[in-house]
Order: sequence, then structure tokens, then C-alpha cells
Amino acid sequence: MKIRAGFVSNSSTASFIVKTRPSEWDNLFDKEATVLTLSQGKIELLKKHGFWPTKETNPFAREWGVILGKTDDDTFLTFKISCNHDYVLQFLVANDIPFKAAVHYGEELYSYDIEDENIYILRNFGMEFMNNPKKLEGRIDNPENWMNLDPLTKISKKEFLEGYSEEESIKIIQGGH
Repeated sequence: MKIRAGFVSNSSTASFIVKTRPSEWDNLFDKEATVLTLSQGKIELLKKHGFWPTKETNPFAREWGVILGKTDDDTFLTFKISCNHDYVLQFLVANDIPFKAAVHYGEELYSYDIEDENIYILRNFGMEFMNNPKKLEGRIDNPENWMNLDPLTKISKKEFLEGYSEEESIKIIQGGH
């Protein structure tokens, strides 16, 4: 994965939600759903690097400015960063911590499940259009143009971590929230 370095003029935000253990909502719609429990060591690692307990369960809520606040219950941990979100994404994947992240002002959803060992990136075309209509200019008038846009990208863990530096990631994470 390529990471931008130095000054970034087109800044962005990213909001992360890490679920640390099962909650009462897990089997509401899917009776077969399983949720892994993170080890206490991984929970402490996240807290050490700026993740904090939250009532939020949706990374887009932070992007939309809905902040439900802190809590003592660490079932869900959250983190928000402006710029350099690639470092946080790679840090989580390298440490086998599943997450959901709203990235680029909510224009993309990143999802990582350690059982699958792939990272999925889903585009939110509605949010892209709302944030910057000119970005999709020329595609609106001709529906065939939308067929060339890939709404889902699947990246292997190995490819995603190419060039990963834990030291650089931790430096960015600790200074970025």
C-alpha cells in the first residue's frame, strides 16, 4: 500500500471503531453471528495509542459529527485522525485488530476481519457527490459511466502491509488525534 508522506494538501479525516467483545446487539439479525473477543493486551495497546471507549458503534457517526461521548465500557473503542489515516489502518491490520473505518470524510468504508485476512474498501458514491459534485462530473449524465467505477476493492493483508513501518505508524497515531 502506498502511503503519502510529508505535507498533504488534500487533507482528509478518518474515524475508527474497534469492537473488543460481543455485545447484546450481535445476534439481533443474524442468529449465527460470531464476534471475536480481543485480548486484554490488544485493548491496552489500542488505549495506549489514543483509542478510547465510546458508546458509538458506527464510524460514520463520528464523520457526521454525532459524538455520543466517552464511557467506562470498552466494548467499542474509537479514534479519529485528520490526514495520514493509512498509518492507523496499517497499524490495526499489522496487529490483527478487526475494525470499521469511515475514511475520506465518509466517502469510503474500510473493513477488516482477521478471519478473512483481507481488507475491503467500499465507496460511498452519495457521500462523494455530496462532498464534491465536480469529482464525479461527466458521470452523472451518462449512467454507463458509473459502470466503470468499482464500488468494492479487496486487498490482501500482505499487499496492504507492503512498506509498513510500526515505528512511523505509532509516531503518527500518537500525534494525530
